[in-house]
Amino acid sequence: MQGCIMLKKVCKAGEVIFREGDESTEAYWVISGRVEITIRSGSAGLPVARLGAGEVIGEMGLIDNKPRSATATALVPTELEIITEEEFEKSVLQNPARLKTYLGTMFERLRAAHTLLELERARLPASSAPAPEPLSAGECGPEPVVSLKSLAPNPVTAEIIAASVDRFPFRIGRAGDKWSAFFQNELAIQDQNPLQISRQHASIDTGGGKCFVSDRGSHMGTVVNGVKLGTKAGTIVAELKTGDNTVIFGHPTASPHRYNVNVTPGH
Repeated sequence: MQGCIMLKKVCKAGEVIFREGDESTEAYWVISGRVEITIRSGSAGLPVARLGAGEVIGEMGLIDNKPRSATATALVPTELEIITEEEFEKSVLQNPARLKTYLGTMFERLRAAHTLLELERARLPASSAPAPEPLSAGECGPEPVVSLKSLAPNPVTAEIIAASVDRFPFRIGRAGDKWSAFFQNELAIQDQNPLQISRQHASIDTGGGKCFVSDRGSHMGTVVNGVKLGTKAGTIVAELKTGDNTVIFGHPTASPHRYNVNVTPGH
């Protein structure tokens, strides 16, 4: 920030940045690394978001002047810029580039919370559906190397889509006509009627040296190695095995959006 001294905080992998219930006096801009946000769920922490470079954490305490509503933990060595209440408006709200990122992060958190709420409603009053496997904070093994490649040409562009997953979470959704804070995706896929891919469809993430696919509340669901994900399926997370995995975005048999996702263990 021009004219200001940037205060920084450096965290080790597994270090708690702040805890749910703590007094909140500052927010943090993630310069590098990754942070997991969890809320209490019984005796465990329920992951609600994973954030990386260029995103803000802890700002709600500045906005509502209440204790922290969640716990933030560094998943890997992480560097943060400390933002006080006085600096927040100038540093984030009046900075167009940062404001776009902040709005996208905020809407992603709202979407994640809504998906979890839908999942809990789907299980009531009773259900045998398995709970999604938590991605535990502090499990900081070497991150796998992940790549994906479409198994058939895209029906709109007639191209084979290939991508290296260069950040986590790696969010996947339907491409739109223009940028929108409501839909943040690292991979935006062209689709056509009947639509199979939602604007915020799925994500690839890691934890404890393992790799996972999470459905982000899509309309048609996601299939990972034959396992259906989505709020209607009763589970939204599936672990990817080492080597090749088949992931379908949309209907298990009708969707043309089928991908090979390769996972190589990190070193």
